[in-house]
Amino acid sequence: MKNIDLVLLAFLFGVFSCNSQEKKEKSSVVQDSVVVYDSMAIALNNKAIGMFFQSQGDDSIQNIAKGYLVKAIQMDSNYYMAYANLATLLIKQEKRDSAIQVLQTIIDKKPYYAEGLSMQGYIYDRLEKFDSADLKYKQAIEAYDKRIEANEDNVNARVNKAFLIMLLRGQEAGFREVEAVLEKYPDDSFALMMKDEIIPYFDREDFLSSY
Repeated sequence: MKNIDLVLLAFLFGVFSCNSQEKKEKSSVVQDSVVVYDSMAIALNNKAIGMFFQSQGDDSIQNIAKGYLVKAIQMDSNYYMAYANLATLLIKQEKRDSAIQVLQTIIDKKPYYAEGLSMQGYIYDRLEKFDSADLKYKQAIEAYDKRIEANEDNVNARVNKAFLIMLLRGQEAGFREVEAVLEKYPDDSFALMMKDEIIPYFDREDFLSSY
């Protein structure tokens, strides 16, 4: 199950660095259809991530990290990674209802934020609110479909969709979906990892224990 944890960390913590353009900006703006986030919000988010990984379960350190994330959101209310990381921290503190609310705040701003919808689904699944979980998984699949419509070569969206289909319909359905991805993109490392390392050894209870 460590492989799945790494995949999820890639979802939640993959956008650490800001590019040189972001560093020059002081608020989130749209430039040539690309959203540029507040440089200080990004810095606070990155600082919080570092503290989170070093906290080793220490609530006092996690609370400081949480404060940085709250400040990042205050500085740039559109910076979705800060919301995702704050939700992750709240989950680790077993404040799942608060995590769902934080995710909903950014989903209200970004209705097709697939990772946030997926994460809400995982939390509901952990809480045994299965109807709510299934609804969130379906909404997340729809969001990934939107990404694929915009860019049919978005393999990550296709593979993440396969993972959600597995949660909804079982391992065989997920396996078929990722096999279809590999027919078109046979060398994609993420798709191969999903097929060979994640789906065959998937344990739902173990996976949900992270939430």
